[in-house]
Amino acid sequence: MSNASAFQVRYGLIPLPYLPYSNWDGTSASQPSGFIVDVLTELGHYINWDLKYVPTGVGFATGADSYLHNIRQELADGVYDMAMLYYDDPNTGFGPALGHVAQSVAFHTQIHTVGIEKVQVQASLFALFDPFTPDLWLGIILFSLAYGFVLQGLSWIASRREGVEARRPSVRETAQMQYHSLAMVLAGEDFDMWRTAGMRLARLSMLLFVLVFGATYTANLAAFFTKPNFRLVGPKAHEELAAAHVCIQQSVVVPVVQQSVGSFIVPPMEVQMAGLLAMQGYCAKAVLDGTVEAMVSLVINLREFLDKGGCANISHVSNLDFAPVPFQFGYVDEAALPAQFGEQLDTAIVKLMRSPKYAELRRKWLYDGFYCPGEGPEDQGASDQISFFQMRGLFLCCGSIAALAIIVAVIELVTTWRAQHRLSAAIAVSGTTEVPHTEAEMLQLLVKQVGEIQHRVRNVDMRTTTAPVADAFRLIDMNGNGLLTRQELLEGLRNHRDVRELLGLQDDTTMRDFENVFVAIDGDDSDKQITQQEFERFCEMHLGGGKHTKVTAA
Repeated sequence: MSNASAFQVRYGLIPLPYLPYSNWDGTSASQPSGFIVDVLTELGHYINWDLKYVPTGVGFATGADSYLHNIRQELADGVYDMAMLYYDDPNTGFGPALGHVAQSVAFHTQIHTVGIEKVQVQASLFALFDPFTPDLWLGIILFSLAYGFVLQGLSWIASRREGVEARRPSVRETAQMQYHSLAMVLAGEDFDMWRTAGMRLARLSMLLFVLVFGATYTANLAAFFTKPNFRLVGPKAHEELAAAHVCIQQSVVVPVVQQSVGSFIVPPMEVQMAGLLAMQGYCAKAVLDGTVEAMVSLVINLREFLDKGGCANISHVSNLDFAPVPFQFGYVDEAALPAQFGEQLDTAIVKLMRSPKYAELRRKWLYDGFYCPGEGPEDQGASDQISFFQMRGLFLCCGSIAALAIIVAVIELVTTWRAQHRLSAAIAVSGTTEVPHTEAEMLQLLVKQVGEIQHRVRNVDMRTTTAPVADAFRLIDMNGNGLLTRQELLEGLRNHRDVRELLGLQDDTTMRDFENVFVAIDGDDSDKQITQQEFERFCEMHLGGGKHTKVTAA
């Protein structure tokens, strides 16, 4: 604060309620209040002035006699020394120079905004489908169907590789694969068929799809279940606003905003004289009865209207805030004020805006709690659906992996056939009559041949079991502990046709057939394991010592 003696400054203030900026009855002894009054009070801490409020000689007027124009003219005529100026537009009389009036730096910016109709809606019966667009749901269904055929093809290739004769796929098998594919899409279901590298690669493709699909759907579903139960009717983009018919709350702002709208109406003079809320109510009614598509006003005025009950059927479209207007102080640049008054005023304004006190005043008067309950800056009553176009990368990645899985499966099949061919040639040279069908059988046969050669070379009297039942048991006893688990028996039946034929099972054996065979062999059902004696006893008692008899369900 300056040490010089205080000087008097007459400030022109509208003698009407003009909240949140000012509120003063110039005919009484009441003290003025509002954002502008508090700003002037704080500026007094930096400038040693004796501030006196002088009522302006005009209220709210329209056209060439707008109160902004008249205040500027009264200021130029010396009715008072200082007043608030804004809307620096030729239509309001704000020319580059008017008398000895000068302007301070801006200390606040007003923005114009748009309010449109809010229509309450009922929650959809099928809201659980809302997170995704119809084309994305169709893409998911088609992906599931295609994946089912991929699984069926991979299964067929694996069967050929394992020596099972190729059969034409049945309708039942196709339906089962489609079921498993859809179940995996919905819940990531796993089932016992990932027995080759190609199938395991295909599984990675589905797991990636399920991960992204499930996470995206779950996250977006929450947004749709908690979204406001209303929709907005009216312009939501500047292109729509430029073609819309609107109600402009105050005629004084028409020159500033008319270039941003298609056409407009303004409240009658008697409504404008009744105050801001009356003007807001007039425009809101015009929106609701369809006279106009939107209402345009200063952000601060729309906030006040919504805070006082307007949220029931009007909503603020925050992305349509436009036409910022700076608030400045105008003052008479003449001998009545100190020579350095303009510099002092600008310096005080800058200091105030940097202080915590200025932020406090804005919170107090400028309605920071703006949005209606259930609304916010990013919430305009509708959540964006996820489209197929946005998720196309997921389909491309998963489809590429599935295609790679088919290529790997074909390579595995070709590799197996080549190995069988080489081994068949070796067998033909050795004179054996046994023909392997799978890689495991090839390895078993090679081991057997090496053993026979060693036996002949060493001339050792080794006891060998030639009974097919004993050979079959040792073939599928993978760890050689003399016991068969469910998994070992299942792998043996799957990988060795001779074992299937020994037990009377066909190539289309189902899990139920397998379970019946396992239970029948493990007679005591004590430890869920089969001994060699139980295996041989089953073959002798139920299959006539190795004859091929069909094992049927109990």
